[in-house]
Amino acid sequence: MAQFFGVPPDFFFDGYDDDQASLTREQAEMLAIIRASGITPADLRVLLELNPEARQLILDFVTAAARDGARHPDAPGEPAP
Repeated sequence: MAQFFGVPPDFFFDGYDDDQASLTREQAEMLAIIRASGITPADLRVLLELNPEARQLILDFVTAAARDGARHPDAPGEPAP
């Protein structure tokens, strides 16, 4: 059951550490976001292998693009699924 739900086996027993449970929830939430975005494991590996400055540059670019998209929601882009 733990494997199916992606939680440690201790999750189902009394005395499970709530701090660890919240980390598990955060991990599940992050996985859902990554999967919904269409980012593949290979894409993620490439990003993680970049040096910190390159990762920050990409983060800054994505943040600026998201802000621009929020300001111009009718701008041409990816077609809706």
